[in-house]
Amino acid sequence: MRTLLYCIKIIWHLIIVLFLINFVKMAQERRFENSVTKIHNILPGIKVCLIKEMPFPKQINDALALGYDGVSCSIYESTLTFDEVKRAQTNGLIVHIWTCDTDAELIKAYSLKPRFCSN
Repeated sequence: MRTLLYCIKIIWHLIIVLFLINFVKMAQERRFENSVTKIHNILPGIKVCLIKEMPFPKQINDALALGYDGVSCSIYESTLTFDEVKRAQTNGLIVHIWTCDTDAELIKAYSLKPRFCSN
């Protein structure tokens, strides 16, 4: 009987842990959306850009879905193209390209026609 109660207690604790892990994961997935909404409510004039290491087309889609004002992407992102920058801008997003440290990187960045470039 003690063994059975002990096993039930362990299973109960595992269920609680799994619930908490799932809850945290769900909160993290919504974290960006809630943050953008809060920033826009508190400071309506502030523009918020999504900065996340991911393929640029996905970053654009996520920024649009979550209500961001723009996207910020490294010059080294392999999916960063003129057409994708244009798609982001056509959909109303600000495009910022960063890590432009050399003349060649600046030339490449400016050829993509973003709103901002920085190192």
